Amino acid sequence: MNILILSLCHFSHILATVVWIGGIVMILLVILPGAKAVLESPMQSRLMKDVAKRFTPMGLT
Repeated sequence: MNILILSLCHFSHILATVVWIGGIVMILLVILPGAKAVLESPMQSRLMKDVAKRFTPMGLT
């Protein structure tokens, strides 16, 4: 039983790490370049604040 609990803990930790790193990569490689190409400076800032507000709770859990 202990090995099952330990395995579930490791799996959930690795899954959370993948989500966190994947979110950072998504922001750096997709959202930021797209925002810089399409939006003006004040709108870029507003977009990034909104993205950070939505991503932070998921990244901190």
